[in-house]
Amino acid sequence: MRQLKQQKLISPPQAKPTKCIAMTIFSDFDPDNTVHGAAAVPSPCVSLCQMHAESGLCVGCYRTIEEIVVWGKASEQLKKAIWRQIRQRQFPDPN
Repeated sequence: MRQLKQQKLISPPQAKPTKCIAMTIFSDFDPDNTVHGAAAVPSPCVSLCQMHAESGLCVGCYRTIEEIVVWGKASEQLKKAIWRQIRQRQFPDPN
């Protein structure tokens, strides 16, 4: 059985700190890890679907509405690119 690691998420970027939108997502998917090989790219959806008005991101999966809409028909390459964007939103470079 696949072991999942827990990651704490920060508020979506551009969100004002007056309203903290923090949650936990369980995923060990790394879009840059070649070990996944031909395995399907998993959906980042965690069934907490609500768009943050200020950031324009889903508070559950950190995707834009455009990324959510295209996901079902997206290529594996595009899905990995979306995952990279999600990771950057979750853990922005402090520099």
